[in-house]
Amino acid sequence: MITGSLLILALPLLVFTLAASSVLWRFYLQQLEADIAAQALLMADTVAPSLAAVATGHLPDGAFSPEAIASRWRRRSDARITIADARGVVRASSVGEGVGAPIDDTRRPGMRTALSGRSNATVWRSPNFVNEDTMYVNVPAWYGGQVTGVVRVAHTLTSLRKRVAQLRQTLLVAVLLYTLAIGLCTVAFAASIVRPAERLQRDAERIAGGDLSHRVEVRGPEEITQLARTLNHMTSRLEVLEGLRRRYVSDVSHELRTPLTAIRSMAETILKYGDSDTSLRERYLPRILTQTDRLARMVTQLLDLAQIESGHYVPALTPLSLAEVLDEVALTNAARAADLGVALDVRVSDRALSVRGDRDRLVQVFMNLVDNALRYTPRGGAVTLSALSTRGHVEVTVADTGQGVPPEHLPHLFDRFYRVETARSPLAGGTGLGLAIVRQIIESHGGRIKVTSSHGKGTLFLIELPGASPSPLATRSSNPPTTESQE
Repeated sequence: MITGSLLILALPLLVFTLAASSVLWRFYLQQLEADIAAQALLMADTVAPSLAAVATGHLPDGAFSPEAIASRWRRRSDARITIADARGVVRASSVGEGVGAPIDDTRRPGMRTALSGRSNATVWRSPNFVNEDTMYVNVPAWYGGQVTGVVRVAHTLTSLRKRVAQLRQTLLVAVLLYTLAIGLCTVAFAASIVRPAERLQRDAERIAGGDLSHRVEVRGPEEITQLARTLNHMTSRLEVLEGLRRRYVSDVSHELRTPLTAIRSMAETILKYGDSDTSLRERYLPRILTQTDRLARMVTQLLDLAQIESGHYVPALTPLSLAEVLDEVALTNAARAADLGVALDVRVSDRALSVRGDRDRLVQVFMNLVDNALRYTPRGGAVTLSALSTRGHVEVTVADTGQGVPPEHLPHLFDRFYRVETARSPLAGGTGLGLAIVRQIIESHGGRIKVTSSHGKGTLFLIELPGASPSPLATRSSNPPTTESQE
């Protein structure tokens, strides 16, 4: 992170610094050329009359000789000046070099080009300046419409290069300091993220190792604290699930052990004393059959619950007549209800009510609820199945007039193996899996189930299922359940 940040930051700044110094060099070079050209033009205008009089040998009044002009500019500027006449003979030089000699193109390039009337400038490593880069500007001197000579001004680029080099060095130092400051900030910022992330990694490894009681300390940047809270929430859920798993294994083991122990005990008694006491067979064999049925029922329910919770169960949804489903459940339980002295009634607001569902599974749901209602309703009581359409849904209620469920048990009714009291009814003793299966089946149909109960007045299960098609809105005044639990 640090290396990438520094490269992304430093490389553009370095390129900018080099580009800026190159642009400044060209700018200063153009500025110097303009300044030298201005000086050369001024000198050319000044010396042109005197160069015109070279042929006659008579210097006009007020005119300056080439030697005087060269001497005067030497005192005011560090530039070198060379003046030549129209024949190409050097008439004056600020350093006194080559005076009286013809122009040598190898040592003074561009002067003969200026004699033809064309100004020019060049950068050249002159031997006169110890082979330093030097700028030369050659300007023709015009007088009376004729070129009377040429003025050459030379200026070394050493000082200009030093100035640009100093500026480049200043920019590089600034870039270095800025990059260093950003690097330190990046180190601090990276540490503020990496260290908490490493701490989270250690905490996650500890949790993955099985320590579900461990919690991550919530501190650091906002992103890290959010991740820590999420990890703690996940750990809490895992801890709860692990507790449920252990409880589930314990409950299954207990529920299987009880009938198996009873079966083994009765079978051993028959084997040991059956020959001497023939009545034992008649007493114990029906009980063994009952316990075997209980085991088979429990195994079936466990398989159903495992299939539904694993996600492998997909209900075959087809339009169903709800009245027919409830009638089938009531008819199946009619004989048992009569034996128990409990009234079993079905009330449907509209016989045309329909839902989309799996018929066998919905029958299983209502059979289970009616079975529980009959089991915990005393003789002389009533169990009522009712259905009506409301807000695009179908509501089905299964209400009884039994003793009801204490409030502290209501949140756990749909937990696996949860039973309120095995002694509150002489017919109690279910596996504790039925309501868990009921909830899973209802939710797989896109519905939901709720339970309300008043101690001593009864219990009501309310099931909401999506309707198969729009149905007339029914009112609750149409054959409503009359039990106090429904109210």
